[in-house]
Amino acid sequence: MTRTQANLMKRRRQIEVRIKLAMIILMFIVVISGAVIIGTVISNANETQDNSFKYFKSIEVDAGDTLWSIADEYMDSHYDSKNEYIKEVMKINSLTSDQIDVGQFIVVPYYGELDLSLN
Repeated sequence: MTRTQANLMKRRRQIEVRIKLAMIILMFIVVISGAVIIGTVISNANETQDNSFKYFKSIEVDAGDTLWSIADEYMDSHYDSKNEYIKEVMKINSLTSDQIDVGQFIVVPYYGELDLSLN
């Protein structure tokens, strides 16, 4: 084998090594990118999109109303329990007991969609 042929073979091996190295790096980038994309999709799927907002409404207590009946009307799944909702109503209205009187006005929280209409 001549020197020229030996140099050509050596050069060809160098090129093959560089191609293999480039393929390994490219595969690594593809795997990492795929993992990041899959992780983002899974993370976004686990997040619940809640487009509701907390509002407050003043209501007049009618005959027969209790904090529990008011909770039945205004409470939703944003609260873990009726007691949690009632405690919030009591705090908002500075109530020291669960007693409310006919004709009394109390503020109650509720959740609803954001209304951007200009009615």
